[in-house]
Amino acid sequence: WAEPGELKKNNNEKKINQLKKLFDDLQGYHASAKANKVSVRNLVLESMLGLLDGSKRLFVHADFVKDILASISFFKEYGITPVIVGGTDSWMCTDELKLNNIFVILESTHKLPSRDDDDIDQPFKTPYLLKKAGILFAIAYKNAWEQRNLAFNAGTSVAYGLTKEEALQQMTCRT
Repeated sequence: WAEPGELKKNNNEKKINQLKKLFDDLQGYHASAKANKVSVRNLVLESMLGLLDGSKRLFVHADFVKDILASISFFKEYGITPVIVGGTDSWMCTDELKLNNIFVILESTHKLPSRDDDDIDQPFKTPYLLKKAGILFAIAYKNAWEQRNLAFNAGTSVAYGLTKEEALQQMTCRT
C-alpha cells in the first residue's frame, strides 16, 4: 500500500479535444445547413446553432482567472460569446471581459476569498469592481433554496460600493 501507484492522467486535454471536435462539427453543420446540403439532421447540433448567430447564450462555469481566460480564448475561435458563471476571480480579468463583452453571473458573494493572500472582503467588493469596469453581471445561487439570501448579497454590495438601485439591478439582471 505504500508503494507509489500509477499516476492518474489529467483528462483535461482529452475533454478539450472533445469540445473542439463538437464545435468544429457545429461549424461544419452550420455551413451545410446554410447551403441546404444537410442530408441527415443532427438534433444535437441543430439545438446549438443559435450559439453561432448569437440568438442563444452559452453558460460556462469558471471561477479562476486561468479558466475564465481559457474559456474566452476557446470560444472566441468559434465566434461565441460565453456567459461566465461562478466568476470568483472575474475582478482580476475585467479588461478581457469588457473587451469581449462577456457577462458574469456571480455565484454568491457571501463566501471566503479564493486565495489566502486576497483581501478578506474581496468577494464582497467584486460586484462593485465589475460595475466600475462596465461589465454586466448578476448575483445568483446554484440552489433554489438559497435564493432567499439574494437580498443579503445586495445589501452587502451596497455596503461595498454599489448604490441601492445598482444592487437591485444585480439581483434582477437588468441594465
